[in-house]
Amino acid sequence: MADNGDFGVEGIRYFDKFRAANDWAKKTVDLTYTYNITNGVVDVLKDAGYPNNFYWAGEDAWELDLQSADSGGLDDEMTDTVDLFFINTHGRNDDGIISLAYNSKNDDWLANSKDWRLGDIDAEWIAIYGCDTIKRDDFWDPYNSIFQGLHLLLGAYDSMYDGTTTDEVGEDFADNLIDGDSVKSAWMDGVSDWYVDNHPAVISAELPETWGSDDSHLWPATTMQRDHYHGQGFVSADIVHSQLGWLGLMWEEG
Repeated sequence: MADNGDFGVEGIRYFDKFRAANDWAKKTVDLTYTYNITNGVVDVLKDAGYPNNFYWAGEDAWELDLQSADSGGLDDEMTDTVDLFFINTHGRNDDGIISLAYNSKNDDWLANSKDWRLGDIDAEWIAIYGCDTIKRDDFWDPYNSIFQGLHLLLGAYDSMYDGTTTDEVGEDFADNLIDGDSVKSAWMDGVSDWYVDNHPAVISAELPETWGSDDSHLWPATTMQRDHYHGQGFVSADIVHSQLGWLGLMWEEG
């Protein structure tokens, strides 16, 4: 696949069918600013000349889009065919396993990260604007299998808010990308907010040689610090799963 900065976006605002089908989901509220956020990503990157390969909203967004084709999913047609995938929905974390809520059952209501194998085709950055997607301790076991060439998982270690002061976070994130910020920095700054306490975090795929001696990581040489969006600076080489040495983790305190 061409590394041309192509991207795909999904956004789920209403969860009426999700609630009706799942008793445990009765307290799941609808979001208000989903499309402000996702439209911001799309508009900025398209205006900068990057191809938008898909934009699925509401019930047209399916959890199968993230699921590995090897387990019956559609990632080989969707999320793993673009350099950047951005999604806004409700998130949950159970011992490091990410669950993302969808308002359609194809073939489940929740995308479960146990089924994700990303980057073996093209995906380099997965950005999730949703709560509780990244666990900050003992994170190797639940996350390492996701990284099959994926560079960065952009998420949150706690709440991410939906409100009037966060409706521009998608635009801010994309602006940062095309201004030449590293992808990690673009996320940390772009989804932070002056009024509410968002909790951005990033996990990165790293080579064994950047581990350093005595666990003093060689951060200036890492994917975490060096990766930029295509056309905006240096982009690290893909790290296939067999060459994955460790996972980096950084987060932004509120």
